[in-house]
Parts: sequence; structure tokens; C-alpha cells
Amino acid sequence: MDTMMKFSELDRELAARTYDGMIGTFTTNGVVDEETQKNDLDIVREVLNVTKEVPIERAYDFSFAKKADSDLTKAGGNLRNFPGCSLASLIR
Repeated sequence: MDTMMKFSELDRELAARTYDGMIGTFTTNGVVDEETQKNDLDIVREVLNVTKEVPIERAYDFSFAKKADSDLTKAGGNLRNFPGCSLASLIR
């Protein structure tokens, strides 16, 4: 929430409402497709009366989620086989 507020300059209440409206668009691997990202940014711009285009890469960075999904897939979806996960040591 703090990051959303920082980069979008929204107050906490509007950031929370924006998050609640967007959370249903997220996928199981945590990555949102580009069209949805653009649409979400357009809605935020409209609500805030912002005319300037906001580059998708300024608002979204799914590189960590993509890497985590790839690593977890390579580990067979099992955290016990996923040494990059701090939870792996907890479940052994």
C-alpha cells in the first residue's frame, strides 16, 4: 500500500480502494497482463484527472514474480525443492 501511495500520490483510502479493485485482476503467478496494466493505469489517471501518460514500467515491475514463478516451476512446484525460498528451510 505504501508503494502504491508513493508512486501514484494517492492517499491511503484511495490507494486501498484502487488495490481492492485491482486485486481480482491478478493471476496465480502474480503477473498481470499488459492490457490489464494499461487499463488499470487509465482508470487511475481518470480518477485523478491526470492527462499525462504513465509508462507501464513506471507503475509495474513483475520481474520478481516472473523469476519466482519460473524457479518454482523448475522446482516442480514443491517448496522443499526450492532452495531460493526462505520457507524451504522451515518445512524440512
